[in-house]
Amino acid sequence: MAVGSSADLTTNLQSDDFYNYISKGFVAPWTTEARPQNVVIMEALIATAATYACGGYEVIFDGIVGPWFMDPWLAVARKHRLDLRYVVLMPS
Repeated sequence: MAVGSSADLTTNLQSDDFYNYISKGFVAPWTTEARPQNVVIMEALIATAATYACGGYEVIFDGIVGPWFMDPWLAVARKHRLDLRYVVLMPS
């Protein structure tokens, strides 16, 4: 998400950090049982990214966002009129 064209303000959100914030009750995110936890974490990431972007920061999000999690990102980008780009990096 980005506001404007200036990159004078930039932040890098690491999804792993948000998983590490859980101090009790952590569930391995790749398991079926982790779905509720993953939804909460993704909502926290999206809200954090939107807050930075609305404050004028270019936000770089480093993490896995499968197609099943794109709708909430798109909804927030539309709501705040943010430029949202999705980049997939593949190993060589």
